Amino acid sequence: MTMVEIYKGVHIGDHDDVEREWEEPYVTGIVCCESGCECVDKAKRPVFDMRFDDGAPAPVEKIRALMTWFKKRDSILVHCRAGISRSSAISALIIARAYVFSIEDALDMVRKVRPIVRPHSRIWRSIKAHYRGKRFVYTEQLKKRVEELEHALVTKTCYTCSRSLTKELFD
Repeated sequence: MTMVEIYKGVHIGDHDDVEREWEEPYVTGIVCCESGCECVDKAKRPVFDMRFDDGAPAPVEKIRALMTWFKKRDSILVHCRAGISRSSAISALIIARAYVFSIEDALDMVRKVRPIVRPHSRIWRSIKAHYRGKRFVYTEQLKKRVEELEHALVTKTCYTCSRSLTKELFD
């Protein structure tokens, strides 16, 4: 099967697509999810090493670094051996985190362009647990900020220091 774009520069493919991508000028980076793959050493473009065994939990400790790396690229290819399990889970996570989709919606986007994808249950559980944890932190931070703003609007005082806010802020 050939590499396909899922959403805004995120492509999914298999091991053979790594060889073909060298001829595609629009791919500016590769995310390798295939354990034992040599593309990390041989690729002609920047490679993010996300290698892990199929059926093993995804290496979630690398996800923050992956997202930082992704933001510096225009277009990436996420690949594993067959382009079915590991690469689909990591692609869905990248799309969900970068473009604020639910993890399930992101996987549905992957399935629309590559119907054969089926992340291994252990990989998918680790991705969902990681993503849910990040969403919870974000939601709590957002909730606190909304409470601060509501307090300021009602009392016309600063939430943190109780200083009186000026009239022009509310006009």
